[in-house]
Parts: sequence; structure tokens; C-alpha cells
Amino acid sequence: MSGADGFHMSTNRLATQRVVDPAAREQPRRSLLRSDAERRRKAERLVDGAIWLAAFWLLGRGVAIVPLGLGVALSLVVRRSLAARIGETVERAVVVIGTARSNLHWAGVIGMGAARGLKLSGRIDVNRQSVVELRRLLHERSVGCVILCTDGAPSTKVAAMLRCCEIEGIEVWLLPSLPAAAIGRVELESLNGQPMVAYRSTPAPSWRLAAKRAIDLGGAALGLAVLGPFVLLPTAIAIRLTSRGPIFFRQMRCGRHGRPFAMYKFRSMIVDAEAQRAQLQAANETDGPVFKMKHDPRVTAIGRVLRKLSIDELPQLFNVMRGEMSLVGPRPAIPAEVAKYEPWQRRRLSVTPGLTCIWQVSGRNRIGFDRWMELDLQYIDSWSISGDLQLILKTIPVAAVGYGAS
Repeated sequence: MSGADGFHMSTNRLATQRVVDPAAREQPRRSLLRSDAERRRKAERLVDGAIWLAAFWLLGRGVAIVPLGLGVALSLVVRRSLAARIGETVERAVVVIGTARSNLHWAGVIGMGAARGLKLSGRIDVNRQSVVELRRLLHERSVGCVILCTDGAPSTKVAAMLRCCEIEGIEVWLLPSLPAAAIGRVELESLNGQPMVAYRSTPAPSWRLAAKRAIDLGGAALGLAVLGPFVLLPTAIAIRLTSRGPIFFRQMRCGRHGRPFAMYKFRSMIVDAEAQRAQLQAANETDGPVFKMKHDPRVTAIGRVLRKLSIDELPQLFNVMRGEMSLVGPRPAIPAEVAKYEPWQRRRLSVTPGLTCIWQVSGRNRIGFDRWMELDLQYIDSWSISGDLQLILKTIPVAAVGYGAS
């Protein structure tokens, strides 16, 4: 099946009804009630397992025992802080949508702390406000979840609000009616004992996401330890000796749900490259809002080598350690580019961005912008841990030969 066929099939998925034990309706899901201590204990076990698995693998590959021991010792020292990052409850901005009365009620429920990890960021009155106002609020507040109450609200307005959130990959908790969804999977949630229907177009919180984070931390730590003295340090020295300016390039990118973060790269261009971009816009060689130029005059001599082999991207391992990026996921976009996205393209922001994804192993700059976006959505709709591992393995030879890079 082609990527395009898989993408179109995923967008035609029908919502399914689920039979739920009435007793399960009386309390929120366990993921909302789990204590921080329990979450961190499980996270520590995951980190420990990843560290020792990597150590035994390296030992079997003939890595010297002294540097291996130092690497394991360093990993174990920082494991507590890493596990805390996995186990902590990530606070999500939430918007409630409904009538003035229902909004007041659910704002009070959230304010009383009925569900950990939710922070009220706004209210939309369906009888007075439009989808345009909702979309602006989603963008400005980096909203990750919406509670949509249909009681007393016009069905056409409810459907429009739901569609707006679904297109952009925002999780929706809907009560009490159940319109059909084109993309999102229908699942039952509970807030303060009240059953809600969640439309998820991204993976739900589970042990698989915890495992993905553990792989991110273990892989990033291993990559920094192994590549540090042999690749990162020589690269830093080469940049310092061959061109004027800092070693690292810091640029604001859009993370999950559009939340901005500072992404790091080895500097591969001249110091004032960003200021010269407007002058080169006419030479852009790709479609869509992104800028790609095969023979960009702003790239330094050493920068061409770094970009060809993707070495300039390696400092993003620090972003992975910080939780701003993952090893695998859609590439983080520049805010100015995201501002030009079509609504359906914004759904790629619904997951944590990554170092590599389907686009990177399928030709990169040889692929058109819309097809790039479709591949990212295909990754979101078919995500699995085994799929991530396969993409990591495919990325290594692609980066080594510089296929599709410029």
C-alpha cells in the first residue's frame, strides 16, 4: 500500500461505539490518579533497563570496558532526573467550549483540581463566539486539550468546533452526544465522574509512550557519549577554525501543539544568514512555505559537509534530553512557516517533533511540501515503537551517504 493510500484510508476511519462497564464510569482513568511516586518508580525501572541493555549491547560489540564503565556510571548518576522527566505529569492547557452555563461549571471543575495535568486557558461560548475565535485561542495558548459540552449548543456549531480541533490534532473530550469523526479515534474518558468521549488523532498516554520516551533518553545519552569525543568535539573545533561566529546556531521552532522552543544545530552558515534569507526568496527551489536551496551561498565550506552528512543536526540530541524533541517524529518547523500552514497541515504539530521521520528516509528535499506533510500525518496515524526503531535504523545509512540532503 502506498503512503498516500494509507493516509487517505486513515482519514476515512469510522468512529466506533464502545460498551463500558458502568463501574468504570464512577472514577477517572488510572492515568489521572497515579501518584508521582508510582510514576517515577516505573520510570526509573524503564531508564535502568535501557541503560543496562545499551551497556550489554556495546560490550558485545567490543567497546572497551573503561569508557563503557564511565558511560554507564554517568548514566546511572543522572538517571533520577531523567526518570523524573518521564514520570512527571505534563501540564496541558485546556479550553472549555459550550454555553455560558456549562463553561462556568467545567471551569470550576478544572479549577478544583479534579484532573491533574489540566490548566484552564480559556472558554468559548458557542452561542456567541465563532470557530475563528477558537482557532486563534488554540494557536495563542498552545492548547493541548478541549472540553466540548454539547448540552444546549446548536449541533452545527458543535460539529464545526469539533472539526476545527480535529484538523489541527487537538484532543477533544466531548459530552454527551457523539457526532461521527473522520480522523480521531473515539475513546471514553472521565472527568470528576462524568463520562466523556475523547476524539484522539494521536496516540493516547500509555506504556508505549513511556517506552518511547525511555528510548529517546537512552538513545540520546548513548549518542552524546559515543559521538562526543569523535564527532561533536572535532566538528566544534573545525567550525571555530574555519569561519567567524559561534559554534552553535540557536533557532526558535514549534514543538508539540505549536509550543515554541529553542532548537540547536552546529552553525553551517555565515553569521547573518537569517537576515539574507529575504534576498534569496526568489531562488527557493521547493513549494509550500519552507525555504530550500541546493546551492545556498550562505552555507560555509565546512557547513556543506555537515549538512550533507546531517552532522549539523546532532546538537538536537540535547533537545531530546530536555523533552522538547524525540528521536523520531515530524521535523520541528519555524513559526513563520507554521503561520502559513493550511488547517489540515497543522495536525503534524499534535506530536513531539523529532530528529528523523518518514520524510527523512524517503528523499527529503526531493519530496514536495504537501507530500511531506502527508508522510508526517501517515507517521502519526500508524505510529508504533517498532516503526520508530525501523526509522532509526533506516536513517543511519541515509545520513551516511547524504541521500536527499542539501
